[in-house]
Amino acid sequence: MAMNAYEAYKMQSNCKKVIVEAPGHAVGTVVDIMVDGFDKVERITENVCESIKKETDTAIVPDSVVTPSKVQTLADLFGEELEEKFRRTESGDGMYAGISMEAEGMKQQYLVFISTADNAAVPIKVIPVVPSGFELFGYSKKKPFKKAPSFGVKPDKDNPGEVYLETMRMKRIIQKYKPGELWSRSDIKEYIQEIGDWTQQMSPQRKEALEKKSLHKRTELIGRSRNRFDYLKGSCKKCRKIVISDRAYTSILAEALSRDPDETGGILLGIIDKDTWYVVEATDPGLSTFHNRVHHEMDEKYHNHIYPVISRLYEKDLCLLGLWHRHPGTLNTFSGDDNRTNTSYSEAIGNGTLSFLLNFVPDAQLTCYYLDDKGTGSYYKPEVKIGDKYFKGTDYLVLADEKTLIARKRQMQREIKEVG
Repeated sequence: MAMNAYEAYKMQSNCKKVIVEAPGHAVGTVVDIMVDGFDKVERITENVCESIKKETDTAIVPDSVVTPSKVQTLADLFGEELEEKFRRTESGDGMYAGISMEAEGMKQQYLVFISTADNAAVPIKVIPVVPSGFELFGYSKKKPFKKAPSFGVKPDKDNPGEVYLETMRMKRIIQKYKPGELWSRSDIKEYIQEIGDWTQQMSPQRKEALEKKSLHKRTELIGRSRNRFDYLKGSCKKCRKIVISDRAYTSILAEALSRDPDETGGILLGIIDKDTWYVVEATDPGLSTFHNRVHHEMDEKYHNHIYPVISRLYEKDLCLLGLWHRHPGTLNTFSGDDNRTNTSYSEAIGNGTLSFLLNFVPDAQLTCYYLDDKGTGSYYKPEVKIGDKYFKGTDYLVLADEKTLIARKRQMQREIKEVG
């Protein structure tokens, strides 16, 4: 970061302030300004007022002062070594990136989070995502993971139920630096090497976790398509197009940003018209929920209540279409837990299910899938249209009038009693 006028001249004398005369600022205004961009700086000491005018394009900075064009952050340095771009969380508390390492023919995916807070107790966290810490070590999410140090990990207080890597070698590197201080490239390389070494050391646990997932998947596949949970190209005749209202799309973005960088989600309500699925409403996750950067749990009781409450507002009854949730980094495919959740929604709907994934890369990116659960068992990506204008020719966004509500009185009373 280029040095401002006050900082540059403070090195030469006992400056008390600077007065800057520059475009857009009145004379006498005290501002923070880049040294190589000012027109006139007057340095005031106790007894001397000395005017220094810019006569060339060269910045007036002592020879001993170095002003690099950009000060690199820890995330920049890690990004260069990992060849990954770190992105800032909307809350501004850090930078994150997804990385993958391989050992003995098996991949391990991580979420790397680098804190930007000056007082951060842990400046960097490397969180196993696929397989997750729970899948690798089988600990209870509700009880302390006492054996964590023996595996070189530590329970993550910021993300309950998850762990991050904390080996002796990693701790030694972190302890060399003060909060906010940049690391040397050699220490960054050593830290990344330690991630690779940990990946190698945990190969037996990863193999066992993957075998368990494979066995569970084979069990699920009995009597079903061999393409179960595959991602197929082309469209499915049951769902060729998805149309999303402005309100539903805005609701998804607002909820995701309100909990950034943690995962969150909700359900989708709307109308199925032949092979087109119209998403009229998207909800939040509810009240009794759980959220961290790689996992979330929604409030089913809340959704059972809010579903009829929202549906009765419209002229046409809305039905459950599926669900949406946010994923970390650029990961826009489903985990094993997601597959099981999508299956349960498909069974409840009876005609497959929509399942949306939201990423910030850094702008919002919504990936919309349809799971043909009872047919091919695969995921499809239908054509997607976002905006109320694509509802033209339908009455699916029309609100119910008084006459309609009166006619629904008994139905609404029955729904409230059933939920209660």
